[in-house]
Amino acid sequence: VVLQPRALAYVYLPNGTFANAEIVRQGYGHAYTRFPFRYLDEFRRYEREARMGQRGLWGARCGDAAPERSAGRRTATARAGGSGALERYDDNGNGRITCAEARRHGIAPVPRNHPAYPYMRDADGDGVVCE
Repeated sequence: VVLQPRALAYVYLPNGTFANAEIVRQGYGHAYTRFPFRYLDEFRRYEREARMGQRGLWGARCGDAAPERSAGRRTATARAGGSGALERYDDNGNGRITCAEARRHGIAPVPRNHPAYPYMRDADGDGVVCE
């Protein structure tokens, strides 16, 4: 292994925005996990949300159309709105909320208008998960 000298820095914009985190949140960077750092968990969460929202690096390839969404599902943009449901109910951090997790948190059955719904699989498409 050849280690190359380099300087790493946390960058804050004049308005207080944490630029490093914003780059990952928008999907234009990823959480470098080889060495632990102060914001590792936060960056992993931002990366997971960017992947799920198909933003930046995780979006459609240049020239490809964005994936189609069925009428009953919220768009990636709407999911990226930041309800906090994923952080609140996704116990194992896999980017999805299972029925077991929903039951453990006392939110099942989960209707379409619940903040957790976009992170769940409505197999029968009836607008209610874990019924």
